[in-house]
Amino acid sequence: MVSRRAFIRAGATATLAAATATTALPAVLAHAAAGPNWALLQRHLSGTLVLPTDTAYTTAKQISWTEYDTVQPAAVAYCQSAADVSTCLKFARANGIPATPRSGGHSFMGFSLTTGLVIDVSRLNSVTADGNTVTMGGGALQIDTLSGLSGTGLALPGGLFPTVGAGGFIQGGGLGWQTRHLGMASDTLQSACVVLADGTVVTASPTQNADLFWALRGGGGGNFGVVTSYRMAATPVPTLSRFSLTWTWDRAADVLTAWQQWAIASPRLLSSGPVLALFDAAPGNTPYLGVSGVWMGDPADLPPLLDALVGEVGHAPSTRTVNDDTYTAGMLAWYNCGNLTVPQCHLQGTTGDGRISRFGWSFDRSRLFGAAIPATGVDALLTAFDADRVAGHSRFIRTIVLGGRANDLARTDTAYVHRDSEFVMSIATGLPTGTPSAADQTIARNWAGHVFDTVNPHSNGESYVNYLDRVLPDWADAYYKENLTRLRSVKRHYDPSNFFRFTQSIT
Repeated sequence: MVSRRAFIRAGATATLAAATATTALPAVLAHAAAGPNWALLQRHLSGTLVLPTDTAYTTAKQISWTEYDTVQPAAVAYCQSAADVSTCLKFARANGIPATPRSGGHSFMGFSLTTGLVIDVSRLNSVTADGNTVTMGGGALQIDTLSGLSGTGLALPGGLFPTVGAGGFIQGGGLGWQTRHLGMASDTLQSACVVLADGTVVTASPTQNADLFWALRGGGGGNFGVVTSYRMAATPVPTLSRFSLTWTWDRAADVLTAWQQWAIASPRLLSSGPVLALFDAAPGNTPYLGVSGVWMGDPADLPPLLDALVGEVGHAPSTRTVNDDTYTAGMLAWYNCGNLTVPQCHLQGTTGDGRISRFGWSFDRSRLFGAAIPATGVDALLTAFDADRVAGHSRFIRTIVLGGRANDLARTDTAYVHRDSEFVMSIATGLPTGTPSAADQTIARNWAGHVFDTVNPHSNGESYVNYLDRVLPDWADAYYKENLTRLRSVKRHYDPSNFFRFTQSIT
């Protein structure tokens, strides 16, 4: 167990180490005419530096999507401390090379890669609890957090996939099954240890660098610095009931219409979402239609709630399953990791036993909604989903109810602005290879774009920054709305040279 005093002492030690590394390494920081002196950088890191000539390079440069395997970083630094991160940033700046942080490598648009230096914090993945306060490394994955809190009865808001990293997830807001009950992940943040672009290590909290603390709670990962640790407020959640109901495709309009009203009015302990899926969009294949979710209250109270949904749909489901578990066991089952060890519930290649497969190529759109989509809009959505069938393409529409505790705060209280949104819809299409043909890419983009254009008139015009949209022309406005001006001010203060920059970074 880590006490608050030990945490503060560790932060002070990291700051001192970073300062010592900086002053002791003038050669590392000096620009070499022949190029960066990587060997010298490695000698001053407690972690590992992987170069293109190393056998580990092919794995080291990978993220969750094989689509980005063509990106060739100059080096990947596996940092073991804030001091390592500080040294890497100063080295990169002095040598005129770009650098980007990487936590879980789950950016839809590959923003956790660069042709310069990848600053990987995945080894900073410890998770400890002191009372209801949890300290986690900036590289902790959802599976690491779940494992670290196992046996404590505590829960934090978590993502929908086990290998999502804390770094981008928390800084983007962080939504999942726990959102209605526990709030956004960023709402539970108490403080963060952040390495700024100039290598300075600072604490962001309500009393220290408060403007940076505000920005870290929804401003998006990679914009303001490299977070090496978080302190979070956890909540006791002893049980979790998982449920899944499916209907035949001809009931889709009734299910979507009924679910919206039912979910928005549901108790905060209940989270749910419908899924429309074509695992192969070949003509003639029947789409999957289901509603799944979790209940974090007394298991005996869930069946009547599900009965109410079925009543509103007006048709009995084809299947209905409920599993009552402890919180940890329930989430492990949701992640399909119930029969795996923690090392196995990682991406293949990232641990010796990792069994989670990487994705190929995908194209994603999303929107937030402040009210239910009307029946005419639901009909149009279903028509768009089922249009332009092509074999080999997978297509999904997943919707998750929001509201509850996530909407208790005002829109400007934190950088996460979407406090009046009732649900989020993700539109995704994928291909198994990371290098599909241009024709297949065009088909996929057009399908997702058509679905997006169909539902967009019913949205609130906002999008969730962790569901990155690569073709959204007004992305900054959609992600941040009235908080954008303040976020730009924070950016200029803490990263005045705009060192942390990527296609959709705050400037």
